[in-house]
Amino acid sequence: MKRTFILTLLTILVITPFCACKKVSRDTDPNYPKPERYKMKLTVGNKSFTATLDVNASADAFRAQLPLTLDMTDYGGFEKIYKLDVKLPYNDKLEESLGLGDIMLYQSNTIVLFYDNHGGFSYSRIGKIDNTLGLREALGTGNVTVKWENIK
Repeated sequence: MKRTFILTLLTILVITPFCACKKVSRDTDPNYPKPERYKMKLTVGNKSFTATLDVNASADAFRAQLPLTLDMTDYGGFEKIYKLDVKLPYNDKLEESLGLGDIMLYQSNTIVLFYDNHGGFSYSRIGKIDNTLGLREALGTGNVTVKWENIK
């Protein structure tokens, strides 16, 4: 009898915590802590833009490199690119639709800033420019120097 009581009690103590658990995720619980979204500033000539970084290893690693002044090359009439001297962590995914203001990482070491629509290639997302008004004009059609800085 005593042995049965002890086994029953142990069973209840072991099983109860699992039954009482409720799955919590950032998608279902409004009180779930949200990861911090960092901001950065891009300056092209005398025009500045604010961008919001994604929450991922690629964005974090790029942010750690800042400040940078990059001489970006026009590529394909829809993006400016710069090949970094370092490789960043990446998790490329096929992007069917990219557009004005998207900031991406291509093949772990190329920063891509889109100024027109494009898609069909694999990238890791870095972030997005918050307000793209005047971005296309600031970037122009040729090569351009872009200053990238963290916002504190």
